[in-house]
Amino acid sequence: MAISPPSDLVLDVANAADPDKYRASVERLRTLAASRMVAGQPAGQAFAVDSASYVLPTPKGAEPNSPYTKFEAFMLQSFVQSMFPDEANAVFGKGIAGEYWKSMMAEAIASKMADAGGIGIARMLEAQGKQSADAGSQVLLHQAERQLIQQQLNNKTNSGADTKEPSDGTQS
Repeated sequence: MAISPPSDLVLDVANAADPDKYRASVERLRTLAASRMVAGQPAGQAFAVDSASYVLPTPKGAEPNSPYTKFEAFMLQSFVQSMFPDEANAVFGKGIAGEYWKSMMAEAIASKMADAGGIGIARMLEAQGKQSADAGSQVLLHQAERQLIQQQLNNKTNSGADTKEPSDGTQS
């Protein structure tokens, strides 16, 4: 099975552009490349990007292997899979195998999207989880305080009832 891309996108844009603007942009690129070569860079590296100095920004929020990120990837998988064309037999194949490959492709894309920060579901769920954990600990603390106060009150009333004797001299 061979994949035949439609055409070269850059060449199509260049052919559709105004010929004078195209020539002017080519000339500017050539002068820029020549000026970089004069500065001491080799010809092949005139437009190269130094990948060692470029650092991808790390997304804020959930960690890549957290349950929140995995859940976001699962949600994104259904979104991505629904965006695939129904009739993509030339790409994925036919029948159950084609559906399986389509599902695997959607899963891989969704996983990469979620690891790169996703659409915010993991961050939102993580923040809600922290809030509910904080609120839950506050509720537990409040309940423990109430139980201690209740025990102290019960102890005081019980100890006070044991030491008191009726004032009229009769026993009950």
